Amino acid sequence: MSEFIPGQRWQSTTEPELGIGRVEAVEGRQVVIDFPARGVVRRYATADPPLSRVQLSVGQPVRDEEGLSFTIEAVEEVDGLLVY
Repeated sequence: MSEFIPGQRWQSTTEPELGIGRVEAVEGRQVVIDFPARGVVRRYATADPPLSRVQLSVGQPVRDEEGLSFTIEAVEEVDGLLVY
């Protein structure tokens, strides 16, 4: 079982068209994930959800939510969240 922490980014392995989701809440044995690109919120059992954690790599080009482009220079995990 993965540990879910609000703010983490996850992607649905069964619905990749939803894009990248953000953990909004952990409620008992369920995790609530918001997929803002599609305006969809999903609730999954934490025991075996069809999700994979989104982890960017050093050197990877990305675009943020405001459309700004940049390249990942470093990755650090702080309190369960990846900081780039």
